[in-house]
Amino acid sequence: MPRVEHSIKVEAVVLRHSDYGEADRLLTLYSREQGKLRAIAKGVRKMQSRKAGHLEPFTQVALMLAKGHDMWIVTQAEAIEPLQPLREDLTRIGYAGYVVELLDRFTYEEARTGRSINCCRDTQTPCAGRGCLRAGALLRDAPAGPAGFPSPAVRVRRLREGN
Repeated sequence: MPRVEHSIKVEAVVLRHSDYGEADRLLTLYSREQGKLRAIAKGVRKMQSRKAGHLEPFTQVALMLAKGHDMWIVTQAEAIEPLQPLREDLTRIGYAGYVVELLDRFTYEEARTGRSINCCRDTQTPCAGRGCLRAGALLRDAPAGPAGFPSPAVRVRRLREGN
């Protein structure tokens, strides 16, 4: 019988977040170890929360996650690289948003592709102002869909052609 991990430590990039309930927040994360994850950060919207500043979009974080009933729960969070210069330039925020959106849409839950996280992190660094030009590398290593479904690269080509 496979061993089920009850808690894990991961290094991830926060792709997006949405409010949940009165004080919680749902996070979409992407890590090298676990792939794309959904986690809940309990109490993060409260004024006295210590985790709130660490869990903003486009932030590279070190997290301790505990297995809940149906999703991971964030127990500890520490920002590794908050990318403050990225947040000060509207053009770069647009590029980073584009790359994160591609990564979120064309990857599956818990699909592990280490090269995607490298590209995501590289395109979000302040020196990579040409982020959307490198976004194609994200899709090259994305896992193929279930049988009968096209790969992400084929789907992007079809979207560009308008089919």
